[in-house]
Amino acid sequence: MKLIRAGKQETKFGVFDLAVFGSNEKADNLAIVYYLNDRKSQESLLRIQYGCLFGNVFSSLDCDCQPQVSESLRLIQQKCNGLLVYLPAYEGKGVGLINKAKLSHYTHLTDTPPLEGSSKCGINFEVHNSLDFLPNILTSLEFYQPFENLSISKAKIAELLRVGVNISKNTSLKIDENNLSYKAKAEILEKNLILNIR
Repeated sequence: MKLIRAGKQETKFGVFDLAVFGSNEKADNLAIVYYLNDRKSQESLLRIQYGCLFGNVFSSLDCDCQPQVSESLRLIQQKCNGLLVYLPAYEGKGVGLINKAKLSHYTHLTDTPPLEGSSKCGINFEVHNSLDFLPNILTSLEFYQPFENLSISKAKIAELLRVGVNISKNTSLKIDENNLSYKAKAEILEKNLILNIR
């Protein structure tokens, strides 16, 4: 994966550097990176964000993807050191848009949280999403510091360690759950109970 385009992006959190990586000009398997790189910092923030059309584009209240992106950018801007790697090709943690639409339909018909509904629909959200390309991106952007990983996902942590990313700690993002649906809140609670962080 190589750098295809670079520039600046103004957001409500400030101006970020923008880098678009891909395997070709059609941007297959692309990664869009918003980053700030303070060489003096001892530690950089890192957020891996899988594509989510429903949350990031349609502002779905049934998932917390949009507030996770916002909080990650806010923290990176505050620290002036870190990056958010957005992977639109890994829609729904890699299960794809069709499966996500199937799950959304099922959860609304049955009034069940997404995690519970996914097992009933035969959808495995713990699929292996390879991040083999990530070390090359980090090197090209001159990130050499240890990272504070802005996620407590076991699958993400395992994959980051597998590809050799130096993780100093894993942090749960604190987001405002007031505007989320009860199904999203139930899913967040279930995740936290599984990971024993509450």
